[in-house]
Amino acid sequence: MRNCLPRHRKIRYGVVIILLLGFCGPPKPEFLPEEPEKPPPTVEEIRAQLADKDPYTRGMAAAQALTYQMKELTPDLLKILKDDPAENARAAAALTLASFKEKRAAPYIMEMLRQNQGQKDLMVEALGEVGGPREASFLVSYLKDPDSTTRYKAAEALRKMRSSYLGDEVLAQARAQKDTDILQSHILALGWLGYRPAEGFLLEKLRENPRSSLAATAINALGDIKSFQAARFLLPFLREGEAWALLRDNAVEALRKIPSKEIAKSLALEIEGDNPTAAQLAVAVLEEYPSPMVIPLARQLIKKGKNIQGKAAYLLGRHKDIAYREVIEKVLQDQEVPERELAAKGLGYMQSKESIPVLREVAREKQGKARYLAVWALGVMGAQDALPEIRAALRSDDRTLVAYALEALAVMATTEDIPTLRAHLFDDKGQPLLAASALAKIQGQEALNVLLDAATSSKVAVRNAAYEGLSQRQDWGALPFLIERLEKGSAEEGRLSMAALRNITGEKFDSAAKWINWYRRKYPKGETQ
Repeated sequence: MRNCLPRHRKIRYGVVIILLLGFCGPPKPEFLPEEPEKPPPTVEEIRAQLADKDPYTRGMAAAQALTYQMKELTPDLLKILKDDPAENARAAAALTLASFKEKRAAPYIMEMLRQNQGQKDLMVEALGEVGGPREASFLVSYLKDPDSTTRYKAAEALRKMRSSYLGDEVLAQARAQKDTDILQSHILALGWLGYRPAEGFLLEKLRENPRSSLAATAINALGDIKSFQAARFLLPFLREGEAWALLRDNAVEALRKIPSKEIAKSLALEIEGDNPTAAQLAVAVLEEYPSPMVIPLARQLIKKGKNIQGKAAYLLGRHKDIAYREVIEKVLQDQEVPERELAAKGLGYMQSKESIPVLREVAREKQGKARYLAVWALGVMGAQDALPEIRAALRSDDRTLVAYALEALAVMATTEDIPTLRAHLFDDKGQPLLAASALAKIQGQEALNVLLDAATSSKVAVRNAAYEGLSQRQDWGALPFLIERLEKGSAEEGRLSMAALRNITGEKFDSAAKWINWYRRKYPKGETQ
């Protein structure tokens, strides 16, 4: 039969068919293809692999047992550790059993160390997890191993095994050491064991090597064993310069561990001394001491010269000496006190609402550091009455003051602050993270919209701050935006979006496709409210 359709109609119908095929064909897939997750192996599958003829397969199976925490395989792993001819399989079994805290593995791991099998530092660490007194005594010799990592792991293992009863043995071995690095491992162990009889030896090494890494370790150890006798040797380290800042910092930590009235008095003398660094560090120690030790001393200090009144006021506030609140406030108001900002910090710790008027007054000052800490204190106290002063600080040209004000506002910001916070969020040369943190705490769509808008900024600092704010806010209303950025945004936006989604939802998907499919299943109409 002849086709009677005119040629132009044939063409037209052909176009229609093509269009129909294009638009009326099967619908686009609703969900994205996902990388199929391989189901975890069963216990029986891993058990079969542990019995495989290939030693590599047996070793990998032992590692898999650890990954999937298959403690049911403990007998199989013990058999491998005891009898398997392949070192790698035994080593993998040893590490897995150590993770399981299986004490029956201890003698076999110790035997592997004797035969120098397995990675030594890992075997030492494993033995520390499961060993008893016999194994602990065995590990003492590894404190003098040529490998520094193994020595450290041995000291750590002795601490985990609570082997203070081996202190004599460790000390005797330490006395015989000539190598400084090896001696350092012994000193570390003596401190971690809390072995008090080592006090004399540690002080001797500190005096012999006053400026060295060995001294830094000895200082730590003296703190760990709570050596009150060491205080007079440790105090001079507070005056060290930057070249030996490590010694200085370690001395602070050690002194914090050995509080006593005598040491507290010596620290008070450092505050009165002529070394500003030592005075500052003495305050850092005393702020951690028990209040009954510190308050009487601080009350005496605050009556002395103005050069130390700021530090004394801080200590009184830090230890919440309410009876001296008004005295601290007077120090703060005295503009001749060099470190009066410390008094404001002390009042912030004291948390007395009675101090709010004084802090507001100082916050209104036009210059100086005291206004910084006054604004901070008002923030930590949640002083709603002080919002005018905090908002005024946000308009300052002083970026440090602005940072303190943003931090304070994050505690009590309201919708009234959104325009100001938006300006600070979009200022990538300022403190966008602090602005985002404040916006994260303001309820409502308006604050959320500011964060969503900033999350599309071309400025990296602004964009990152906005995503951090979205994470902190944990508002499910942000999900449509975050899912959209996963679909259409850059790789970096995808990474930030997934981090925010995890914080908001508690889900832990590891790919964009899984997140998108989860969202489409949960909200087929795109509604999250």
